[in-house]
Amino acid sequence: MGKKMNEFKTKLMVKRNIMDFKTFEDQFVPFCATPGIKSQKPSSYYRAIQYLADYLGLSEINEDAAKKILDKENEIKNKSSSFYKTLLNDLEKNGRKSYLENGFISAAFPFFRQFIEKRGAELDSSEKKVNMMACQQIFFGAPGTGKSYKVNSILAEQRKNLFASSDIAKSNHYTEVLSNENDIGCNVWIIDCIGILEKKLAAFESDDKRENPRHSALHAYIEWFKKYKEEQREIRTTFHPDYDYAQFVGAYKPKKELNKTTNKEELTYSFVPQVFAKAYVAAWKQYSAAGNASTANSQVYLVIEEINRGNCAQIFGDIFQLLDRDADGFSQYSIDADCDFAEWLKENGIGDGKLRLPPNLNILATMNTSDQSLFPMDSAFKRRFDWEYVPISFTDKEGNEKEAAKYEIDIPDANGKNYLWKNFVEAVNDKILDLTESEDKQLGEFFIKPDSGNVISKERFLGKAMFYLWNEVCKDEHKDRSFFKLKDGSYFTFQDLYRKKDLLKQFMDELLKKE
Repeated sequence: MGKKMNEFKTKLMVKRNIMDFKTFEDQFVPFCATPGIKSQKPSSYYRAIQYLADYLGLSEINEDAAKKILDKENEIKNKSSSFYKTLLNDLEKNGRKSYLENGFISAAFPFFRQFIEKRGAELDSSEKKVNMMACQQIFFGAPGTGKSYKVNSILAEQRKNLFASSDIAKSNHYTEVLSNENDIGCNVWIIDCIGILEKKLAAFESDDKRENPRHSALHAYIEWFKKYKEEQREIRTTFHPDYDYAQFVGAYKPKKELNKTTNKEELTYSFVPQVFAKAYVAAWKQYSAAGNASTANSQVYLVIEEINRGNCAQIFGDIFQLLDRDADGFSQYSIDADCDFAEWLKENGIGDGKLRLPPNLNILATMNTSDQSLFPMDSAFKRRFDWEYVPISFTDKEGNEKEAAKYEIDIPDANGKNYLWKNFVEAVNDKILDLTESEDKQLGEFFIKPDSGNVISKERFLGKAMFYLWNEVCKDEHKDRSFFKLKDGSYFTFQDLYRKKDLLKQFMDELLKKE
């Protein structure tokens, strides 16, 4: 709490949202008394802020007023400062100097800051209520380009924003703490597994809780994240050749239940919801809870990995009709739910037997272009999604090198240094393009990751990269066209890489030789 104001990175109240001091009192005093804030003197802290505001000539609380008040924190803590002395004289004239001398004004700052942070976050989320349209997007590209990471980043941003605007005490401050990847050691928001987060929490157990709040921040986030997952705001699935409508939507299935009258197990039938049904219900519930609005706080995401590995026409069935959205983000056309599905929806308080996607239900998918021949998508299905190509690149949008640019392969060059993964990918992708006249089979920068550190072991490189190149690119090509060749023009197979010593090194030397 002793940071200077220029380090205080919080979203204050927007200027148009002005509170007079009566409104401020009505909100600030109860805020200080809420569990987790631990203020013993909320009324005294209110008066301390009011007296300081009076001295500064402030008649209301808005963004500028809050900043002016918080700017004075360090000067008030310094009893030798000229501001402290002049404020003390002014308060003494009005019989209020005890508020300064007894530390009430100084002690009120942390609570005032938390109040402003919380109110700012609430205003941020309310401003986002207008016209949030559903996103139906497919991220596509070569294997290893970070398509799933793109999706995870969208989900991570939602988690971060929702936690910051939650009703947890200090949530805004905790968000800043958890966003410091250098201190935390990872991107907390992108981690989906509670167990991993709890292991990270255990590692912070010995922290000095006063000096470093990361343990308290992560503990608060984990508890919030558990409830968030229960609300099913994010639901993920992966398509495959045997995936069908029943696995996507749900089906009427038998199950054993105990008959309380006979005390015997009996076979009963009921609708068992799957990913689409769960996301559909979650989205409508969030939409209703947000006052029938698609807000930043009400978004639900259905994530489909490897969407082209399944037969989309078979999997979506008549739900395909719902993918057309109107200007407000709802399905342009509704369809009738199957009777068992409709009955389950009614039990969950949703709908009248008609299906229609709400504007807060987002569908995000990934597609590996090297697998596009499994189940080709028809053009009618494709046009109902926005498409974003994820290119092969070893730099980010700001021009900074990605982690993959530092990867090495445990194969030494002529100078005894390990070959760089980046150089290999760029060279072999040129070969793939020449051979296939397509970019679909090229390698992405994250096609393979090191066993540990930045070094990719020879075994991993052989089993993943070289096998992929052989099986997907070169195996069915005539010898003259395959780039599984050595300097003398001799051709070799994948199996030869395990039989002949130094064959892999010879291949790398030839592939990466400098012209």
